[in-house]
Amino acid sequence: MEYAKITIGPTLLTYVVQALGRVPESLYDLQKIRNLSCGGRPVCQELIDPLKDTLPERLEIVRGDFSIIGKMSRLKKLAISAVPVKDFSFYL
Repeated sequence: MEYAKITIGPTLLTYVVQALGRVPESLYDLQKIRNLSCGGRPVCQELIDPLKDTLPERLEIVRGDFSIIGKMSRLKKLAISAVPVKDFSFYL
């Protein structure tokens, strides 16, 4: 069974990894996130580099893509500061 790709921007992926403590492997992993803070404080780890780091096959890196936030059904708190977001349609 082939699953649909999960598109995510590299910046958002860094903050997701920080929130989860690991790289998400499925949409279910992303739905576990309750608090997500993007920007506003120094990142404790280096940015995820899709050319160097091993990523699950389901993840597809798309620069500037924050749409996966709309699929985080348990998300209660979202803070975005000092991060360029071009499309806020995930918020609807």
